[in-house]
Amino acid sequence: MLYIYTDGSCKNNPGAGAFGVIIMDETKSVVKHAYRKEDNNTTNNREELKALLYALKYSVDNNNEFIIYTDSSYSEKIINEWISKWASNNWKNSKNQTVENLDLIQSLYYYYNIEFPNFQVKKIKGHCGEVGNELADAAATGNASKIIKIFKENNLTYIGDNKIDKF
Repeated sequence: MLYIYTDGSCKNNPGAGAFGVIIMDETKSVVKHAYRKEDNNTTNNREELKALLYALKYSVDNNNEFIIYTDSSYSEKIINEWISKWASNNWKNSKNQTVENLDLIQSLYYYYNIEFPNFQVKKIKGHCGEVGNELADAAATGNASKIIKIFKENNLTYIGDNKIDKF
């Protein structure tokens, strides 16, 4: 079982943004991390969705059971409440308008329709001390010193390769 923490960030929303993903195993060792910086005009919601998309792709590619934790209500509701309704309504929302971030949401829908073992997306409170969430936030904001501090304070082990994944 993998525990995946996702986060997106954006300065000046819209503006320059990035996402971070932290993947932990059952021993709470970090098996993978990902970070991608977007230098153009993006939004926090787009970066949150990119993080979620990365997590889903990683899990399918590696055939793992997993739970994704996000501090984004938007991301959690898309998967758990809205995506099926939107798809059956030709990608229109309740106001009969095309859903925002349609390109990313349709990519998420592809993964949503794959049969996942124990696939869940759970909402957690951001910035509340949850180690995985704090690491994902630090990755999304490019805060290497915070990542090192969290690893030291929590005696975490990194068992993945040393490269930062590009998405």
